[in-house]
Amino acid sequence: MPVSLRIALVQADFPVGDIDGNAGRIAERIAEARDRYHADLVLFPELSRTGPVTSIALGTTHST
Repeated sequence: MPVSLRIALVQADFPVGDIDGNAGRIAERIAEARDRYHADLVLFPELSRTGPVTSIALGTTHST
């Protein structure tokens, strides 16, 4: 008998530095994937918890 695995891929906006807020967003997306799509596995982009890190977020500057 074949075994199936239902996978959900999440693409969402995760603000930089909003770790607690992003954790809540992740939990909401997991619940939605489970309840609405019956997902067995939910995948998120790397840095979803912290938001994308950019040179602006790091406070770095470039000299000319």
